[in-house]
Amino acid sequence: MSPMRCHVARHPAHTEVRLVGALDPSAAATVRRVLLSCLADRPDALIADLGQLRCETPAALSVLTEAATQAARWPQIPVLVYGAAPDAAAWLAPRLAVCATRAQALARIGTAPTRPSRCEDLLPVVGAARRARELTTEVCLRWRVPEPLVGPACVVVTELVANATVHAGTMMTLLLSSSDDRLQIALRDGSPALPVLNPPAPLAQASGRGLLLVDALGSGWGTLPVTGGGKLVWAVLDLAVDERRQPG
Repeated sequence: MSPMRCHVARHPAHTEVRLVGALDPSAAATVRRVLLSCLADRPDALIADLGQLRCETPAALSVLTEAATQAARWPQIPVLVYGAAPDAAAWLAPRLAVCATRAQALARIGTAPTRPSRCEDLLPVVGAARRARELTTEVCLRWRVPEPLVGPACVVVTELVANATVHAGTMMTLLLSSSDDRLQIALRDGSPALPVLNPPAPLAQASGRGLLLVDALGSGWGTLPVTGGGKLVWAVLDLAVDERRQPG
């Protein structure tokens, strides 16, 4: 049985992954890592060519539906497949977009709207969090994010940058983008160590609440591996103002 091979081609508006070989449990781990790494690059769409993929059972394709679920949460992009065998296509169809050919897949993503985004590199220094807040405030005003959400967005950005400055100690890249209903925040660093959501720290302790704040203020957060090493930590805030979080 030939080992799984994942051929990645990055295009200006989308990323394509061609899966070649047999999809068994060990190969699924490789496919998962490759797909999630592709999502960390924030393409406008992710397309998988399944024409040379073999699997003992269609359920093994759950690695693709897992990637589609992640993509819907962040970076909120479509995942499409084409070339699947009939049984695999039938299993996947209720779960993600299945196309017969590459041309059909490209046609389905051709009308995706452009979303505003901003990206900036940050040094792992004390002033990084302040610069991140300034940038976040600037883009929130430019994108007309509801005013009550600007403060929470700045808190989330501050905590992600501060956490990476202390624990990763590498160059960081802050990624901000906006859709109709979400503000998306992501931070990429060079450390593979994943953040941990710890229990609440004692009130007298000055640190240890970063991810708790991110978890409380956002509608979701998570991590993705980055090609070549490192990780990306993402969080999303719903643009609909939650009255329960307002002061007073």
